[in-house]
Amino acid sequence: MTSSGSHRVIAYALLLCALASTLVPLLPAAEELPVRKHHLVHGLVLALSAAAGYLFARERQARQPHQELQGEGWLYFTVLMPVLSMFLMWPTTYDWLEHHPLAHGGEHLCFVVLGFMATYSGERYMPGVGVMSGVATVLSAIVAAFGFGSGLSV
Repeated sequence: MTSSGSHRVIAYALLLCALASTLVPLLPAAEELPVRKHHLVHGLVLALSAAAGYLFARERQARQPHQELQGEGWLYFTVLMPVLSMFLMWPTTYDWLEHHPLAHGGEHLCFVVLGFMATYSGERYMPGVGVMSGVATVLSAIVAAFGFGSGLSV
């Protein structure tokens, strides 16, 4: 298997792990986590999907090294993804989502898409930009864990 092929397999595995998180809230034995830990789980989902997005973007660039990077459309996604991930962790939604498992699974699916698109779109715009956007997206969950919703004042 080529290096590019192994990166693709790893990317799919990371994406599959992130997608599995969408099913956890639907399980009858799903445990309610404290808010801080739950945000850290969101951070893990974002990190898994961001890493997959990075690997897919780099693999695409390796296949077509001379193709010009796409324009500003990718930049809009790159900037918006971390902002949207922070809004999804808004404190007033916690109770409602805990009582609506399907919506909660949908929220996790949104995190998968946001993490993936943060890095993929950034790397399509310019190499390195996706890494920064992916890190910012994961940091949004860490800030939420130790900021709002945790009882700590920042």
